[in-house]
Amino acid sequence: MVGAASAITLVAYALLVEGWRRLIAGAGERLRWRDASVIWLAGNLGKYVPGKIWSIVAMSGMAAERGVSPAVAAGSSVVMQVVTIAAGGAVVVASGGAIPGGPAAAAAAALLVGLILAALFALPVVIPHVLKLAGKRAENVQVPPRGALWLTIVVACAAWVLLSLAFMLFVRAIVPDLGGSVLAYVSAYTASYIAGFLAPFAPGGVGVREPALVIAMTRLELASPSDAAVIAVASRLWLTMVELVPGLIALGIYLLDRRRSARRIG
Repeated sequence: MVGAASAITLVAYALLVEGWRRLIAGAGERLRWRDASVIWLAGNLGKYVPGKIWSIVAMSGMAAERGVSPAVAAGSSVVMQVVTIAAGGAVVVASGGAIPGGPAAAAAAALLVGLILAALFALPVVIPHVLKLAGKRAENVQVPPRGALWLTIVVACAAWVLLSLAFMLFVRAIVPDLGGSVLAYVSAYTASYIAGFLAPFAPGGVGVREPALVIAMTRLELASPSDAAVIAVASRLWLTMVELVPGLIALGIYLLDRRRSARRIG
């Protein structure tokens, strides 16, 4: 089941790559799928450096070498991250795990989901007005069409669900006796991942995601505190490998392509 979990995780990554590529295309630039996947996977290694900008910096630089405007590459990366985190918040609340309680809590959760989704779907309408207010400073900024932004929202939600399902398969592979609903796993995984991402100086969310996952799994009665601690450490090692191995392969491909390009120019 660990192999299946890893495969599902890679499918989720592929969705996120396509979401980023569609944003770039919507801004009037072209980037092949192969180049986008190499750049996204290699750039994702920057998350293991303290600070949250290195992935964006790396992706912008590599995309520029493929003829994409650095501003478009960086802007699309920022939009992708904002949409992904906001969509993750909607997924957490929609799964119901983050809001214990009776009907009143369920109604509050439904309202919160509605507000988050409304904010997400309003982005294509709001962004042009913000740029208009910015005046000449933003006159050269290309706004992705509404279809590209809405597709990104759907892609981000789907990716969170897939990543959570992969996590559930991994957990049940290492601790077969654990039960729990799919929605609870979606809530626990997504909430803990977002907590790690939002920690500004935690490389890859290390030291933040793990305690958040233990708390979430214990609170949702998915595991005892001791089992949850084991799962948090094991899943960190597993996800690190799933991120690092493709990322390092992509980095090798990027460096090889760059060397070949230099030889042709020389």
